Amino acid sequence: MLSARCKHAGGIKMIFPEMKGKRVESALLDQWARSWLKQKGYRRFPNRSPLLRPDKCQEMIDYFHALCGADWSYGGYLEDRSVIWRGNYLAQSKNYTHLGVDFNAPIGTAVAIDTRAQVVLVDDDTPLIGGWGNRVMLRVQGQEIVLIYAHLSAKVLCKLGDTLTPGTVIGYVGDPSQNGFWYPHTHVQAMRMDRYREFKKKPNELDGYGAEKDLRRLVRDFPNPMSWARAQ
Repeated sequence: MLSARCKHAGGIKMIFPEMKGKRVESALLDQWARSWLKQKGYRRFPNRSPLLRPDKCQEMIDYFHALCGADWSYGGYLEDRSVIWRGNYLAQSKNYTHLGVDFNAPIGTAVAIDTRAQVVLVDDDTPLIGGWGNRVMLRVQGQEIVLIYAHLSAKVLCKLGDTLTPGTVIGYVGDPSQNGFWYPHTHVQAMRMDRYREFKKKPNELDGYGAEKDLRRLVRDFPNPMSWARAQ
């Protein structure tokens, strides 16, 4: 059963300023995956999730969007994604806890910010499987918070040092080849400034997932990004 709330986005400014239709709030991919796999006839969860394929995951998301009559969805902060990621690189570390919010919209959808911030990083790790793809990091003005916008297309519309205002479009939702080879979405993650300084020293150790056993530290280091990246 679909567990989510649907609301009309109307003309309110948001992360996807072009998306004026209905949205699904609290989209929980692992919960959707459990329901989806049962509908597809799996009596038990496979050793390798078929939803690791971007086309299959998009098929699932399209199904739940249609079920709710929605055009886009968002959610997933601190969600356990051990079902949808079965058989993936995360299986060895058990880092199944999602540290950001995924905003699910079609390829090419414009992505805007919701706070005044300065660009502190623009980079791209394509074609790394499971990677960030095209990524922008923004220091929130007057706060010890850095926001990460990941899985963007190659057409990033900002550069290092830019000071941006709410409503500024920074890029577009990328295709699977630009987002670590998963389904199209924008991953938004908040990071406290001291954790960002650690990232600068060891950039390869930053991920969008963590272990449940480290939850207390993870919540402190990576607070809910919806305080700075609102959908309404």
